[in-house]
Amino acid sequence: MDRYNRTVLSSLMRCGPLVGPALLLTLAAGAGVGCVRRGELVLHQPFAPASQRELELTSRWAFSSVDAQRRACVLAFPRPGADDGLRDFLIYLSLPAGLGVTTVDPADPAAARGFLIQKVGHLKGKVTFTSGTVGCRKVFLKGALRRLELDVHGDDGTHIVGTAFVEADAREVRTFERRYAADVSLLGPPSSRPARPDEETAPRPPASP
Repeated sequence: MDRYNRTVLSSLMRCGPLVGPALLLTLAAGAGVGCVRRGELVLHQPFAPASQRELELTSRWAFSSVDAQRRACVLAFPRPGADDGLRDFLIYLSLPAGLGVTTVDPADPAAARGFLIQKVGHLKGKVTFTSGTVGCRKVFLKGALRRLELDVHGDDGTHIVGTAFVEADAREVRTFERRYAADVSLLGPPSSRPARPDEETAPRPPASP
Protein backbone atom coordinates (compact mmCIF):
# COMPACT_ATOMS: atom_id res chain seq x y z
CA MET A 1 0.00 0.00 0.00
CA ASP A 2 1.47 3.39 -0.97
CA ARG A 3 1.85 6.41 1.30
CA TYR A 4 -1.30 8.03 -0.03
CA ASN A 5 -3.50 5.06 0.82
CA ARG A 6 -1.77 4.51 4.17
CA THR A 7 -2.78 8.05 5.12
CA VAL A 8 -6.39 7.31 4.17
CA LEU A 9 -6.42 4.07 6.13
CA SER A 10 -4.96 5.78 9.22
CA SER A 11 -7.68 8.43 9.12
CA LEU A 12 -10.44 5.85 8.80
CA MET A 13 -9.09 3.75 11.68
CA ARG A 14 -9.55 6.68 14.02
CA CYS A 15 -13.30 6.19 13.54
CA GLY A 16 -13.01 3.22 15.93
CA PRO A 17 -15.43 0.27 16.05
CA LEU A 18 -17.99 2.01 13.83
CA VAL A 19 -15.87 0.99 10.82
CA GLY A 20 -15.09 -2.70 10.34
CA PRO A 21 -11.73 -3.99 9.06
CA ALA A 22 -13.14 -5.15 5.71
CA LEU A 23 -14.72 -1.78 5.04
CA LEU A 24 -11.50 0.00 6.01
CA LEU A 25 -9.52 -1.93 3.45
CA THR A 26 -12.16 -1.40 0.76
CA LEU A 27 -12.30 2.33 1.31
CA ALA A 28 -8.54 2.63 1.44
CA ALA A 29 -8.34 0.84 -1.90
CA GLY A 30 -10.87 3.38 -3.17
CA ALA A 31 -8.10 5.92 -2.86
CA GLY A 32 -8.74 8.58 -0.36
CA VAL A 33 -11.73 10.49 -1.63
CA GLY A 34 -12.41 13.39 0.72
CA CYS A 35 -8.76 13.94 1.61
CA VAL A 36 -7.22 17.30 0.86
CA ARG A 37 -4.63 15.77 -1.43
CA ARG A 38 -5.90 14.89 -4.89
CA GLY A 39 -2.59 14.06 -6.50
CA GLU A 40 0.90 12.77 -5.71
CA LEU A 41 3.56 12.66 -8.40
CA VAL A 42 7.30 12.20 -8.58
CA LEU A 43 9.29 14.01 -11.27
CA HIS A 44 12.50 12.12 -12.10
CA GLN A 45 14.91 14.49 -13.87
CA PRO A 46 18.30 12.81 -14.31
CA PHE A 47 19.68 15.76 -16.26
CA ALA A 48 18.93 18.34 -13.51
CA PRO A 49 21.08 19.59 -10.61
CA ALA A 50 21.17 17.18 -7.68
CA SER A 51 18.54 19.08 -5.68
CA GLN A 52 16.03 18.81 -8.54
CA ARG A 53 16.63 15.30 -9.85
CA GLU A 54 13.67 13.88 -7.95
CA LEU A 55 10.82 16.21 -6.99
CA GLU A 56 7.80 15.00 -5.01
CA LEU A 57 4.65 17.02 -5.76
CA THR A 58 1.30 16.90 -3.95
CA SER A 59 -1.86 18.85 -4.67
CA ARG A 60 -5.57 19.28 -4.10
CA TRP A 61 -6.26 20.53 -7.66
CA ALA A 62 -7.20 17.83 -10.17
CA PHE A 63 -10.00 18.34 -12.67
CA SER A 64 -11.46 16.73 -15.77
CA SER A 65 -13.98 17.35 -18.49
CA VAL A 66 -15.26 14.71 -20.90
CA ASP A 67 -17.23 14.68 -24.13
CA ALA A 68 -18.20 11.85 -26.48
CA GLN A 69 -14.64 11.27 -27.70
CA ARG A 70 -12.02 12.74 -25.37
CA ARG A 71 -11.33 13.44 -21.71
CA ALA A 72 -9.28 16.51 -20.77
CA CYS A 73 -7.54 16.60 -17.38
CA VAL A 74 -5.78 19.41 -15.55
CA LEU A 75 -3.51 18.72 -12.58
CA ALA A 76 -1.90 21.59 -10.69
CA PHE A 77 0.80 21.42 -8.00
CA PRO A 78 2.55 23.92 -5.72
CA ARG A 79 6.29 23.76 -5.12
CA PRO A 80 7.71 20.54 -3.65
CA GLY A 81 6.94 20.07 0.03
CA ALA A 82 3.72 22.14 0.00
CA ASP A 83 0.11 20.99 -0.09
CA ASP A 84 -1.11 24.49 -0.92
CA GLY A 85 0.23 27.60 -2.62
CA LEU A 86 0.62 28.89 -6.14
CA ARG A 87 0.00 26.47 -9.00
CA ASP A 88 3.62 26.29 -10.14
CA PHE A 89 3.58 22.88 -11.86
CA LEU A 90 0.77 22.24 -14.35
CA ILE A 91 -0.08 19.04 -16.22
CA TYR A 92 -2.57 18.84 -19.05
CA LEU A 93 -3.73 15.52 -20.49
CA SER A 94 -5.96 14.61 -23.41
CA LEU A 95 -7.22 11.02 -23.20
CA PRO A 96 -9.84 8.82 -24.83
CA ALA A 97 -13.21 9.29 -23.13
CA GLY A 98 -13.42 5.69 -21.94
CA LEU A 99 -11.66 3.87 -19.11
CA GLY A 100 -8.50 1.80 -19.25
CA VAL A 101 -4.80 2.28 -19.96
CA THR A 102 -3.77 4.38 -22.96
CA THR A 103 -0.33 4.70 -24.52
CA VAL A 104 1.13 8.17 -24.98
CA ASP A 105 1.82 8.90 -28.65
CA PRO A 106 1.84 12.48 -30.01
CA ALA A 107 1.33 11.21 -33.56
CA ASP A 108 -1.71 9.02 -32.87
CA PRO A 109 -5.11 10.80 -32.77
CA ALA A 110 -6.53 8.06 -30.51
CA ALA A 111 -3.65 7.99 -28.02
CA ALA A 112 -2.98 9.94 -24.84
CA ARG A 113 -1.20 13.27 -25.19
CA GLY A 114 -0.14 15.98 -22.80
CA PHE A 115 2.48 18.27 -21.33
CA LEU A 116 3.96 19.66 -18.13
CA ILE A 117 4.50 23.38 -17.59
CA GLN A 118 6.85 24.47 -14.81
CA LYS A 119 6.35 28.14 -13.96
CA VAL A 120 9.26 28.72 -11.56
CA GLY A 121 12.98 28.07 -11.23
CA HIS A 122 15.83 27.37 -13.63
CA LEU A 123 13.82 24.65 -15.37
CA LYS A 124 10.89 26.95 -16.10
CA GLY A 125 9.11 26.02 -19.34
CA LYS A 126 7.20 23.21 -21.06
CA VAL A 127 7.82 19.48 -21.39
CA THR A 128 5.77 17.60 -23.98
CA PHE A 129 5.02 13.94 -23.22
CA THR A 130 6.42 11.62 -25.86
CA SER A 131 5.89 8.11 -24.45
CA GLY A 132 4.50 6.14 -21.52
CA THR A 133 1.01 5.27 -20.33
CA VAL A 134 -1.94 6.91 -18.59
CA GLY A 135 -4.55 4.76 -16.86
CA CYS A 136 -8.06 5.99 -16.04
CA ARG A 137 -10.46 4.07 -13.81
CA LYS A 138 -13.55 4.58 -11.68
CA VAL A 139 -13.30 5.24 -7.94
CA PHE A 140 -15.35 2.98 -5.67
CA LEU A 141 -18.54 4.68 -4.41
CA LYS A 142 -17.51 8.00 -5.99
CA GLY A 143 -19.11 8.19 -9.40
CA ALA A 144 -17.88 11.71 -10.16
CA LEU A 145 -14.19 10.93 -9.61
CA ARG A 146 -11.69 9.16 -11.82
CA ARG A 147 -8.31 7.78 -10.77
CA LEU A 148 -5.42 8.58 -13.11
CA GLU A 149 -2.22 6.55 -13.00
CA LEU A 150 0.64 8.28 -14.81
CA ASP A 151 3.88 6.77 -16.05
CA VAL A 152 5.01 9.18 -18.76
CA HIS A 153 8.24 10.43 -20.30
CA GLY A 154 8.88 13.93 -21.61
CA ASP A 155 10.89 15.21 -24.54
CA ASP A 156 13.66 16.48 -22.23
CA GLY A 157 14.17 13.20 -20.36
CA THR A 158 11.74 13.88 -17.51
CA HIS A 159 9.95 10.79 -16.16
CA ILE A 160 6.72 11.38 -14.21
CA VAL A 161 5.10 8.68 -12.09
CA GLY A 162 2.12 9.01 -9.77
CA THR A 163 -1.60 9.06 -9.15
CA ALA A 164 -4.28 11.73 -9.22
CA PHE A 165 -8.01 11.72 -8.50
CA VAL A 166 -9.75 14.08 -10.90
CA GLU A 167 -13.20 15.53 -10.26
CA ALA A 168 -15.54 16.72 -12.98
CA ASP A 169 -15.12 20.49 -13.36
CA ALA A 170 -15.54 21.75 -16.91
CA ARG A 171 -15.03 25.38 -15.85
CA GLU A 172 -11.55 24.73 -14.47
CA VAL A 173 -10.60 22.81 -17.60
CA ARG A 174 -11.94 25.51 -19.94
CA THR A 175 -10.10 28.21 -18.01
CA PHE A 176 -6.83 26.33 -18.44
CA GLU A 177 -7.48 25.61 -22.12
CA ARG A 178 -8.15 29.29 -22.81
CA ARG A 179 -5.02 30.44 -20.98
CA TYR A 180 -2.80 27.85 -22.69
CA ALA A 181 -4.72 27.60 -25.96
CA ALA A 182 -1.59 27.53 -28.12
CA ASP A 183 -0.05 24.66 -26.14
CA VAL A 184 -3.29 22.66 -26.21
CA SER A 185 -3.73 23.17 -29.95
CA LEU A 186 -0.27 21.73 -30.62
CA LEU A 187 -1.16 18.40 -28.99
CA GLY A 188 -2.99 17.08 -32.03
CA PRO A 189 -1.26 14.78 -34.52
CA PRO A 190 1.16 16.56 -36.91
CA SER A 191 -1.32 16.62 -39.80
CA SER A 192 -3.85 18.61 -37.77
CA ARG A 193 -1.60 21.06 -35.95
CA PRO A 194 -1.79 24.76 -36.77
CA ALA A 195 1.21 26.84 -37.67
CA ARG A 196 3.44 27.27 -34.64
CA PRO A 197 1.79 30.02 -32.57
CA ASP A 198 3.77 32.78 -30.86
CA GLU A 199 1.87 32.20 -27.62
CA GLU A 200 3.21 28.67 -27.09
CA THR A 201 5.03 28.17 -23.78
CA ALA A 202 8.76 27.96 -24.35
CA PRO A 203 10.36 24.53 -23.85
CA ARG A 204 12.38 24.06 -20.69
CA PRO A 205 16.06 24.95 -21.15
CA PRO A 206 18.79 22.35 -20.69
CA ALA A 207 19.72 22.14 -17.01
CA SER A 208 23.16 23.20 -15.84
CA PRO A 209 25.20 20.67 -13.86
